[in-house]
Amino acid sequence: MKTEKYRKIFSKEYKEIFDSFKLRGCTLISPTYVYCEDDLEFICNKHIEKGIQITSWTQFNRGFGCNYCSYELKGENMRGSNHPNWNGGSSSLNQYLRNFIGDWKQNTLKLYKYKCCLTNGLDLKIHHLYGMNIIIKETLNELKLDLKESVNLYSDEDLSQIVLLIIQKHEFYGLGVLLNSKIHRLFHSLYLNKDNTPEQFEEFKIRLKLGEFDDFLKENNLCLVI
Repeated sequence: MKTEKYRKIFSKEYKEIFDSFKLRGCTLISPTYVYCEDDLEFICNKHIEKGIQITSWTQFNRGFGCNYCSYELKGENMRGSNHPNWNGGSSSLNQYLRNFIGDWKQNTLKLYKYKCCLTNGLDLKIHHLYGMNIIIKETLNELKLDLKESVNLYSDEDLSQIVLLIIQKHEFYGLGVLLNSKIHRLFHSLYLNKDNTPEQFEEFKIRLKLGEFDDFLKENNLCLVI
């Protein structure tokens, strides 16, 4: 868990974040901002019809903005070092690939009508029922590739294959679920951040229904709707 000192060092004022989105043709719609890795919802003013997109201040500050603007910039041949968000390949494969599942994220948001599926609350996180690390492992295994420390260690051809298969696997496994950020942190404090499964989530819901976390819900002003 990040300490408050750590949060203060890396956080920015909300107005500064809002103005940064505005300068790049986007409208920040998340009403609050706490920490640089928290999800931020925004709309690209050029692609309003595409709906809400999600990024973090860390990613946005590195150049990861509207997915659709990026696609138009380089067309379909913008993988690897040609990608406008390449940034020297310093990001991990996990971080990099999350920028190509925008449709999956938006469809998850629409499915749950932009509310937590357990509490109807806001301040949302999109939760992978099948952990992202599981999907990446399967993808690399099928392509007979190793997990490398940085994106720039893959060839453009390998990255193109990885991205395509990652998108296909997200379609195969289905959409994620929307969770209030505090509920999301509670889940991962119990089941950790890797190798998460739908069975874990079903167990988590049962534990919630049985009242195991009633004190937590009360402390955070959350009410179950399941």
